[in-house]
Amino acid sequence: MGFASIIATALGIILLIVTAYVLVSGVLVASETVVEAQKDMTAIQVKMLGTSLEITEATNASITVNNNGNEPIRDFEDMDIYIRLTGGGAWTLYRYSTDWSIIPGNQLDPGEEAVISLSTGATSPWNVKIVTPNGVPACWP
Repeated sequence: MGFASIIATALGIILLIVTAYVLVSGVLVASETVVEAQKDMTAIQVKMLGTSLEITEATNASITVNNNGNEPIRDFEDMDIYIRLTGGGAWTLYRYSTDWSIIPGNQLDPGEEAVISLSTGATSPWNVKIVTPNGVPACWP
């Protein structure tokens, strides 16, 4: 009988050690995932803080923009242009390559100016809003 209680105690201790190992490893994996997610979010926010776009002119056929931030603007297919025509009304979404194009066409470097050509025959815009791929907007007027 004395030997059975020693074996039961040893098995209980082994079970506690295995349970503690599983719990601690789970907590470590979860905390590592949280740290990586926080690093990624910080990198996105730093990029957003360095992004700035200014609309210098808007007519019925083109919009002139200036990248006055520190980050180059790429991925024009993810950039949206919203126009509300003279007299108010709803905002209209214009998509890249179907509704507008940009010169230069690969990226907009800091300090560089570009012209966005609208392919639709819209009247002079009353309000223009350009939203960059990382969510930073620029408005006119």
